[in-house]
Amino acid sequence: VDSFLPTDQVSTKTGQVHGLICGSYLARMGMKVLVVERNNRIGGGLLTEQATLPGFHHNLHANFMMGLELTPYYTDLDLAGLGLELIFPDVQHGIAFPDGTALCIHRDPAKTAASIARFSRKDGERYREIYEKFTLGTRKFITSSMFNCPLPPAEIAARLNGDLGEEVKSYNQMTMYESVERNFEEAHVRTLFKLWFHILALENDPGTGSFFPRVHSRMDRFALVKGGSVNLAKILAERFKSFGGEIVQGDHVSEITHKNGKVTGIRLEDGHSIEARQAVVSTVDPPQTLRMVGDDGFGTRLSEKVRNFKPSPHAICTIHLALNEPPQYSAATFEPDINRAFNTLFGVADERQLEDNFEATTRGEFPPVPMGNGACNTLFDPSYAPPGKHTAFWWPFVPYDLKDGGPNAWDAKRGEFTDRLLEVWRSYAPNLDKKNVLGTFLFTPRDTERSCINMIRGSHHVGAYSLDQIGYNRPTPELSHYRTPVEGVYLAGSGNHVGGSINGAAGYNAANVIADDLGLKKWWTPVPEPILA
Repeated sequence: VDSFLPTDQVSTKTGQVHGLICGSYLARMGMKVLVVERNNRIGGGLLTEQATLPGFHHNLHANFMMGLELTPYYTDLDLAGLGLELIFPDVQHGIAFPDGTALCIHRDPAKTAASIARFSRKDGERYREIYEKFTLGTRKFITSSMFNCPLPPAEIAARLNGDLGEEVKSYNQMTMYESVERNFEEAHVRTLFKLWFHILALENDPGTGSFFPRVHSRMDRFALVKGGSVNLAKILAERFKSFGGEIVQGDHVSEITHKNGKVTGIRLEDGHSIEARQAVVSTVDPPQTLRMVGDDGFGTRLSEKVRNFKPSPHAICTIHLALNEPPQYSAATFEPDINRAFNTLFGVADERQLEDNFEATTRGEFPPVPMGNGACNTLFDPSYAPPGKHTAFWWPFVPYDLKDGGPNAWDAKRGEFTDRLLEVWRSYAPNLDKKNVLGTFLFTPRDTERSCINMIRGSHHVGAYSLDQIGYNRPTPELSHYRTPVEGVYLAGSGNHVGGSINGAAGYNAANVIADDLGLKKWWTPVPEPILA
């Protein structure tokens, strides 16, 4: 094998997006590429199963495709030509509050501004300004920043020019909450955006306010994969194979071998070795990659830094429902569009309760009032359920390590937590009664970790988004350009820039780096370096 890409993670059904993307770019250049998947199916977080009842299809990990059609690999690999269908609901996001009110974010900015203006005319006007500046004005710059190697903060700041560039830079020292408070004044509106940032796995740390422009550049580009998220995995695998790539499933990579500072191959758990003459690319989390390479490959100082790579301090669990009819929210009396929202948020009354819930999960307590987001996919694609039926899910924030019993207590308390979550959901959507709910399935943080072994402690974005783990610091400055100290060993997972959420950036960027290192002519046109004029 000329190149070996171990997508070494668990997915109970389906390969890692980054590995399939990176492998496709390299295979089309004529390299012999092998992808190894620990599970019997390829896909990683792209996992769709009939988890509740036969015929009811549920996306157990990734559901919301955030700006997928803006990525270079979507076009370069012609995913649409292979049959990938994306559905873009008109009402992109909505939040229901316990006081019976709701507000929605539409693809149409005028409708969003009108929804926000019901709470604050000033905030509605500010949203229109943000849409023009960040959703439209920085989208190209953000895309370029994502699909290039990350730059040191000083260098990327130098590329932000003009008044808009200065405004973007002004967010770099803010916390996530400060970025929201700078722009919005009304409590409901602030609560929506603060919860929304947390849903993207951001922490309220200094520097995370820099995500404010990035998040808004894609807030109106949420899509659902027709037929299930697993279809994206199937199409990526089909494209990879069409370029001559090979996939091995059901094998676990236990070691990345190297000699005299250069990669030699990999060793499987059964003891079988495979030679890699040019490259091994790991798409698992950095600490696990270190365990496969060994401290002797990374060195004492860097090894210690990699071992300290932090998972997210908050996990999520998912309650999946098989339904006769979709959830009908009480807040629809105030805002009818909440019943048509794709990404639906609920479970929090105000900013104080939001903070209280996160403090509870930090203590290992099941939150007193769970909060999070979810969707009823059958509103937009009926194929997710039998004719006339529906599926829905909700992702509330929870602790991984429960104060009473630790992580293994999730298995013992599955039924109890299912009932508690359904009770909270029913307080917002009263029609979720026994006649409507046909089946339930709780996917816990332990299930997340078992399903994808790089999602340590249920960290669904593979590592916290804190100041020391975003951009040029992800996972460390020394490893931010996808190379490692061992020649020929590369990182291309969500533990690198840009992170999780099926953006594919690490796989694409690693392919560019490998092609440059090996002096190969690229068949694709790389994304231009980020410059905001």
